[in-house]
Amino acid sequence: MVHTILRSLAALKNVPVAELDPLYDRLEPDALVSLMAHAKDAESTVNVEFTIDEFTVVVTHDTVYVHTGEPIVATIGDRR
Repeated sequence: MVHTILRSLAALKNVPVAELDPLYDRLEPDALVSLMAHAKDAESTVNVEFTIDEFTVVVTHDTVYVHTGEPIVATIGDRR
């Protein structure tokens, strides 16, 4: 999930992932992963939304959306 967020942000900014500021400067990635894993184990639905720079990131149980207006949709299992 964290890699999907980073790849989406890099694509929107048109830069390599390595040139992005560390995600942990903005949020605790391990806490996000833990929250989503707990929700899955509890068979609950959790959506988390936050902003990074001018982008809105929405994380659901199976999808990450990163957008400024039109969302880029990437399934968490998508490793392209």
